[in-house]
Amino acid sequence: PMLKYLLEQSMNDYRIAHKLYWHLRQLLLTETVHFIRYYYLYMALLYIIEDYFRTELETQYDLCINLRKIGLELKSSELDREYLIEQLKILNNEFFQSNQRSCRLPCQFSFITNNIDIKSCTIFSSLTCPVQLVFDPIDLSSKKFSAIYKIGDDLRQDQIILQLLTCMDKIWQSNDIDCRLSLFNVTPTQESCGFIEMISYSETLLEIEKPLGTWKGSFGESALYNWLRLHNTNENDFRMAVENLTYS
Repeated sequence: PMLKYLLEQSMNDYRIAHKLYWHLRQLLLTETVHFIRYYYLYMALLYIIEDYFRTELETQYDLCINLRKIGLELKSSELDREYLIEQLKILNNEFFQSNQRSCRLPCQFSFITNNIDIKSCTIFSSLTCPVQLVFDPIDLSSKKFSAIYKIGDDLRQDQIILQLLTCMDKIWQSNDIDCRLSLFNVTPTQESCGFIEMISYSETLLEIEKPLGTWKGSFGESALYNWLRLHNTNENDFRMAVENLTYS
């Protein structure tokens, strides 16, 4: 009954079909005990959706294959941003422009892109060499979409935690409790790799504390206070910023 329900909902709402597709995709790569069951569910999903949407999903998967190839080369050879820019130019030309393709993003159903904003892309200095990707919208009135493409971490753990927090936030909100959470999408696309949606206009604790020389992580209270004061000169804005931080 549950599988039938999922398929029925996927037929009625392609946002659900989109999420189910990517969930099944990574299960087919990692699951061994129930592989056959997931495989039949995956094939049933592809059967019930319309041809145009099936093609869209295949295009998304092709994009992920290309990004994974670039990411693995960056990690294995310790290449720099110049190599990333060069490869993204090739990807833009061969994947999007030559074929006149547009593509939904695995991590954001509502966003359709036909170009990567190469100048805004970069590599984070981390062991897994995550890449910040910025996608241009096909609708010029929309904002660009930023995501981290990461290889080497099991993003399923992050995905489950975010799903749990989303459910908890809905319960809290229904009881008039607003914890001011900034929730984001995490979408594993292949084994140990996938997309993490970036929160716009945000900085990490390291970026906040580094200029002050107080690298204490979440315990750097004075650095947080000073940073909030710096960016909220109005007393009411500062009080609201402190309240948001406290609730979250």
